[in-house]
Amino acid sequence: AALRTHPAEPARAAAEVVASRSPMSVAVTLEAIRRAATMSTLEEVLGQDRALGEAFLESSDFLEGVRALLVDKDHDPRWAPATLEEVSAEAVQALFGVSG
Repeated sequence: AALRTHPAEPARAAAEVVASRSPMSVAVTLEAIRRAATMSTLEEVLGQDRALGEAFLESSDFLEGVRALLVDKDHDPRWAPATLEEVSAEAVQALFGVSG
């Protein structure tokens, strides 16, 4: 929302790009950035990124993105969940290996 209403056109353009991406990936990326800001070493950040990459390889959105972009080339992914509002905090935490 902040990007969409920002006075700078590049920020508004970035909002459009973010809106076109997997809502789960967007939510997890924001959480990863927030967590990385509290980490003290590059190794910690890279370890987090590797674990998330492995988790995403098994996600339905990864397969859906490959299908929409590379297989069918329809550029119309059907993300699950479909919107940021539908992404639960529990689902985000689960990708970090944290329950509940």
